[in-house]
Amino acid sequence: MRKAREYWWILLAAVLFPVMSGGCGGGDGNAFRSVTATDRPATLLGDIPDLDFIPAFESRLTKKTKDVIADDTEIVVLHDWHVDSLSDAQKAGLKKVYDGGGVVVLIEPTYEELAKLSGVVKHDLKAAEDKGADHFCDMYAFNNDWHTYVVGHTHSDPPKAGEDEFSDDAAKKAYYEGLMDNFVEWIDNNGPHPKPSSPNFGNDGTSRIENLVKAQTVTFNDTHTLTLGAVHFITGLTNTYFIYALYDFDHDYDYYVFDHQATVINGPMFKGHWNDGETDWWGCWLYFYQASHALKSTGGTPLTPAVCNALQPRPTTSIGTTSYTVSQSYSWSGSLGFSGTGATGGLSGGASYSSSNTTDLSDIRINYVTGSTDEGTTWQYQVQNLPTFIDKIRILNGITDPPLIAVNTAVFYDKWIWMIREPKKNGGKFDASCLFIMNYTCDTAKVLYGSFKADVTENLLIFPAFYPHTINLTPPPREKTPTP
Repeated sequence: MRKAREYWWILLAAVLFPVMSGGCGGGDGNAFRSVTATDRPATLLGDIPDLDFIPAFESRLTKKTKDVIADDTEIVVLHDWHVDSLSDAQKAGLKKVYDGGGVVVLIEPTYEELAKLSGVVKHDLKAAEDKGADHFCDMYAFNNDWHTYVVGHTHSDPPKAGEDEFSDDAAKKAYYEGLMDNFVEWIDNNGPHPKPSSPNFGNDGTSRIENLVKAQTVTFNDTHTLTLGAVHFITGLTNTYFIYALYDFDHDYDYYVFDHQATVINGPMFKGHWNDGETDWWGCWLYFYQASHALKSTGGTPLTPAVCNALQPRPTTSIGTTSYTVSQSYSWSGSLGFSGTGATGGLSGGASYSSSNTTDLSDIRINYVTGSTDEGTTWQYQVQNLPTFIDKIRILNGITDPPLIAVNTAVFYDKWIWMIREPKKNGGKFDASCLFIMNYTCDTAKVLYGSFKADVTENLLIFPAFYPHTINLTPPPREKTPTP
């Protein structure tokens, strides 16, 4: 067993690398819907690289042309290396698509190339990260309505010496099909659309910010693959944020309301039982998921508790029920500033917020980390009732089944509000630093059949996956609009 332990820890060191971000828990293990496609007219500029997910993506663009941006184009796709080669006509076409509410997609962007592209269309980047000359994600999509979608590193790097390549083509294809279904669905929901209707004011003189305030939305869709001999694993994680920003003129406070949903695809990780010739293995299944957030000024300086507090973080308790509701409500009084669903707006009578989500969270213990209510928030979702060996002699027939949430799609919700005192004196613009951690586990047994002895390791952590991201928050207006 010592040899097997050493193998796992060597492997663990090799796979600890960061990779790039709806439903109900306990559903289909693969969590893939039927194929989604969009008939929004799309233009592909330049050569598109043959990455693992590209065939699934292009097949979902049912109306696509090459290189010429037409008057009705609503989606523009190009690769990082083509940005400097854009003609004046293509730049003008890009700007027209963007201004009309269309979606711009950059494949394998570096921060520098994405910044160049955003300069062409005059777009304020919302979730870009500077990784130097390295591309920080596989796809970055945005529109002019504060919606951003980031597809993380989805394709495997070439295997190192002694490692097997991820060769389970059917599993990879199924995963990328589902990944692109989600992405194209986002494109369809965020292309050109009519402006929302005017907000409705309540009889009590307050108004719901969901109807008033322009929401910043960011989605991170991440993938991680792992190969162990002839056994291949792939897992996915989608984190989606709705963020509302308000400014309190009476107290000089910024408020950032966060509504966060994490979808963890566990099904493709579960392989049941296999033997590598020396050791029996059972796994993999989810051990825990963790989401941490910290607020910093744009320059990277952490905000101290004296400046920033997380208000009303939800959820905060440990639970083990089959259904759980995460809800949050808050109200403001006085004079408020915000970017509205129409133009920049303001209220003098106050505003309210209310949000609620219900999900299946059986066999999960939720822990909101004590002390994180200052400048940061951290939630841990720990799977309970994990498999154990019933009989260490009859090892092959003695393992309990993992709970459904550990081997199927799991959905977690958390909510909080950041309040920043004197925001203009403390940086003016702020970033939300996000870190998502998934740990998977398995059981191992080295069986000596002749003497009926077994060396058993239960719940061995083999697959910690780290996903760091940054959200560039759009601040609310802090100057009152003059009354005509």
